[in-house]
Amino acid sequence: MNAYPAQFAIEPFAFVEELEEEFDGEFSSQEWEDETSRRRQRPRRSTRPRAGARVRGRPRPWLVGTPGPSEYVRWVQSSLNQIMDLSLLVDGIMAPVVRNALRSFQKRQGLPQDGILGPDTERALLAARGGRPAAKSTNQPSEPEPPETEYGWPAWESWEDEAPPTSSSTPPAAPVQPPTSAQALRNNIASIAAQEWQRWGQGAIKECEAGIRPVLEDYWRTGVGSVPSQSNYCSSVPWSAAFISWVMRKAGAGSAFKYSGRHTDYVGAAKQNRVANNNNPFKTHRISEVSPRVGDLVCLERTNSGVSYDNVDQAPRNSHCDIVVAVQSGQIKTIGGNLSDSVKHQSVTTDGNGRVNAPGYYAVVRVGE
Repeated sequence: MNAYPAQFAIEPFAFVEELEEEFDGEFSSQEWEDETSRRRQRPRRSTRPRAGARVRGRPRPWLVGTPGPSEYVRWVQSSLNQIMDLSLLVDGIMAPVVRNALRSFQKRQGLPQDGILGPDTERALLAARGGRPAAKSTNQPSEPEPPETEYGWPAWESWEDEAPPTSSSTPPAAPVQPPTSAQALRNNIASIAAQEWQRWGQGAIKECEAGIRPVLEDYWRTGVGSVPSQSNYCSSVPWSAAFISWVMRKAGAGSAFKYSGRHTDYVGAAKQNRVANNNNPFKTHRISEVSPRVGDLVCLERTNSGVSYDNVDQAPRNSHCDIVVAVQSGQIKTIGGNLSDSVKHQSVTTDGNGRVNAPGYYAVVRVGE
């Protein structure tokens, strides 16, 4: 297994620009994928650059659409981190957080804000990494900067449609860079949650299967600090809060988050942060007060416990929280643990202001204001 560094040097790879030589237009992700599929059917040939061929410093672009981690996407993630002072996970996965970062970069460069890794965006990345700012287009209309958490459904759907692993052998989330801002922390949270969803076979792998038991144990041990003593804890002890706690630790929340096996512990602590108006980034709001962003948590009651924003910090009550991984007008996508005995995603409806209006939800835990 190859070990990949967290950062790349400037222009770390040198490959022949086959597609750019043949096609001058900008490819969509599906077009790259279609072209990749066509080329795979050709007889194998040497990947050594041809004599006199043009060589550029990045991996082959058509690897973007292929399943699994891509060396090219790792280069893009590293470039965006360097250029825009982000803390994207450098894992080679074209997750929604990467698409969003690309749109912000494209906006800065005066390019179409489509989140597509076409030749124009690639050239701009190369120029910006090398300290040579790419020339901005003069015919782009002036538009407001899109919200940092609005991800187009095409990006989510292409990621969602990836074939799930057939076993729990999918590697865990790679280490992330320590977040330097609340936005970077939210990006880490959403990216790690998405990887865990993939590790659980997009909800197909169940909690007590032999291959996933060590993963569940790590959620408790790393996330909460202890493992339940029951021999059948995989099915007898709810673990959704342990999942959230594990994601937060991996994302770099540090001492700011109250790690616990109960959702109301950290939701209540985040409410107290808001009441005290302190510098802790985790703050709880009523579900009707704010619109959730990618990386925030949305929380609902369980078993008619009566939990609400007003009483969440008063006593333990049954609750559940999920991580927002995509936002669109009319709905959000979330990922959570212990859903149908797995890690799954679901859709939650929102109103015209982007606020959750689905029944049972009582709070949003915002990560940064």
